[in-house]
Amino acid sequence: MKLLIVEDDQTKLFHLRQFIASEYGEDIDIATSYTSAINKLLEARYDMVLLDMTLPTFDANSSQLPSDVRHFAGKEILRKMKRQKIFTPVVIVTGFSTFGEGYEKMDLNVLCEELRRDYPDIYIGAVSYSAAYTNWQSEIKAFIDTKMEI
Repeated sequence: MKLLIVEDDQTKLFHLRQFIASEYGEDIDIATSYTSAINKLLEARYDMVLLDMTLPTFDANSSQLPSDVRHFAGKEILRKMKRQKIFTPVVIVTGFSTFGEGYEKMDLNVLCEELRRDYPDIYIGAVSYSAAYTNWQSEIKAFIDTKMEI
């Protein structure tokens, strides 16, 4: 199984990568920004994407100027995938319960309903991540195992 993890938080990325590698092997690519995620999705085929919702525009180590945080980068990536006809299953993995600011602010449940409606061929669900607990592991495993059976 070839997996793409899109995550900018190094601790969360370490935990996700360690868990996925122990369960499914080492065929894992990493993207740490909106731009690198889009580039990876256009370059390679994946069996699944674990996607953070809030990401910087560019990788921290790139030669680009420091980037703004995109509160809905995950949603923008799903939109780009749909336009490019990339129908790889996506699971949102987030440590936040709300996203955005001001009038755009929404909670995870509302966001999930929107993603389910707008990207039914791509979005398969969301997992709440916490470094203090491990229940996120069984939730991710359930999504992956269900997709592997199809």
